[in-house]
Amino acid sequence: FLPQGATHLGDSLDKHPEFRDKLHQLFLQTKVTAIFAGHEHTYKRLERDGLPYIITGGAGAPLYGKEAANHVMILNVDGTHTGAKVIDREGMMIDEFLLSNK
Repeated sequence: FLPQGATHLGDSLDKHPEFRDKLHQLFLQTKVTAIFAGHEHTYKRLERDGLPYIITGGAGAPLYGKEAANHVMILNVDGTHTGAKVIDREGMMIDEFLLSNK
């Protein structure tokens, strides 16, 4: 599920699609509402079978990708929803979304 141009492509779960796909099915079966990861030094939000995958790796090592920016993600969790804002180092919002806490 790594984004196009990811430098670790082949070093992460995409190197073993059978394990990746089993994990994805397990996430669906157990009603996981979102997957957060960081190893890639970029920001991406992808969706597969209605399950959001969020890569938030905007600090530390040099960034890569056309849209990469140093960033933070702020989560606001309440009883029914989780709101997310992704903000770059200049204070500009890169992304904003709402997840349902099923």
